[in-house]
Amino acid sequence: MAATGADPSEEADGAQLRPAFASLDLLVITVITPETERILPAAEFPGLRSRMNDALLELAYDDPLNAWEDTPLLELSGPLDDRLDTVLAAL
Repeated sequence: MAATGADPSEEADGAQLRPAFASLDLLVITVITPETERILPAAEFPGLRSRMNDALLELAYDDPLNAWEDTPLLELSGPLDDRLDTVLAAL
């Protein structure tokens, strides 16, 4: 929804999300990279895919709902073969 212009703070209630995020050991986001673009199916709406990627990053780092401020965040943008080891090392 944020990728299409919706304001997350008007669409969701951070207080309702906090318990779910508090139960997580790690919040992992996987961003679109040139490597993932090569292996993903061709985007039907490439502009939307790009806007969604940007919106995900903005939401994750800005936390406009103050819902995951205490949850560690890991952005996976490196080589696909290294991602599992990266997550396990972060845990």
